[in-house]
Amino acid sequence: MINKIFSYIAILFLLLFALFSFNFSETISQQTALYICVPGAFVLTFFATKNYKPSTCFKFLMAVYVWECITYLSAEDQSVALDELKRLLACFMLAFSFFYLGKKKELVPWLYLVYIVYYLGIVYYANTSILNEEFDYTEDRLGDRILNANLIAYVTFFVTFVIYVFPNFSTREWLKRFFRILFILSPAWSFVVGILTGSRQVLVIQFPFIALLLYLRYFRHTRVFTQIVSLIVVVVFVAVVWDKVDSIYEQSNLNTRMEMELEEDARIIHYQRAVKIGLDNPITGVGPGNYKLYAPNRISFSHSSYSELFANNGFPGLLLFLLMFYYFCKQQWRRYRKTHDELFLYFLVFGLFFTIDNAFYVMHTAPWLISFFILVDSHSATYYKISRYKLKPNE
Repeated sequence: MINKIFSYIAILFLLLFALFSFNFSETISQQTALYICVPGAFVLTFFATKNYKPSTCFKFLMAVYVWECITYLSAEDQSVALDELKRLLACFMLAFSFFYLGKKKELVPWLYLVYIVYYLGIVYYANTSILNEEFDYTEDRLGDRILNANLIAYVTFFVTFVIYVFPNFSTREWLKRFFRILFILSPAWSFVVGILTGSRQVLVIQFPFIALLLYLRYFRHTRVFTQIVSLIVVVVFVAVVWDKVDSIYEQSNLNTRMEMELEEDARIIHYQRAVKIGLDNPITGVGPGNYKLYAPNRISFSHSSYSELFANNGFPGLLLFLLMFYYFCKQQWRRYRKTHDELFLYFLVFGLFFTIDNAFYVMHTAPWLISFFILVDSHSATYYKISRYKLKPNE
């Protein structure tokens, strides 16, 4: 009983963390969210957990963090490296909380709800603090020194997956219908997010992700005739709204960024420089967070988890991170083959797109971003444990 109480209080701390991240002043956010909510959730989860056996993916992530701690010893600037390790501590505590709370099936929907609250907090902050009469989507991006424009797009990706799987948690038809309608509307709000943030991730990741999930749920098992009719309806709808959508896109900062030449793209410059640094320091890299000492204008990261790990922590750090994604995707496919449950296909699709997404942003040092992957990993393991008991003896 006491473990259950601790678990729900831990979720309350996570909800407070989500609320405080953007909805209050910067000072209150830092003090309350970082120094109270995250450690509080971690401690409560620790005492609420009976079995501390981690998944293989969680082990790989912890191995990445341990290796980062080791490379601290050879860091060129240990004060910069120490700041990075502090961020990793927050990542560890938050990921630990989501992983072990996620091992309790009744808590999984509440954990996904935390991300919905976090997203609503982002929307509220953006609407009240950034969007104003001076904002111009043809030139500006929806972001400031507190809220990164790309972060909005990535959390939109997460919440899209949340509303897609949420019907699995309820037996109420009206609730299932509500979330399915939300998902059907996701291309529209994703387009708005892309236009306002100027994030190319929406076009490169979000739309293909939504299209594949739509196919798996609504078209994969339908008759050819139904597929053809549905395709015609979609084509007609796109034709009707195309002129308006295209006009908005053509004027947007997103279009300007999409048409940018590769040699002019800051990301490409960062990738090339980070790879060169990694090749020069292939074993331990230059130390946690130390890439920014080599970056143009001392920008803090290289815009890719892979190039960042290679530059800062050498080939071992990069390999461990890649193995985590490889194992996750392989495991989802095996679970699907074993159970024939399509939820594992959804997990697999998420894992593949999240792996690609890490090429465009540094996620292993962002507590909210890496913890969502760990939550999905925990959800998959918990659901598989339940599914195994439903299999027939000859299966």
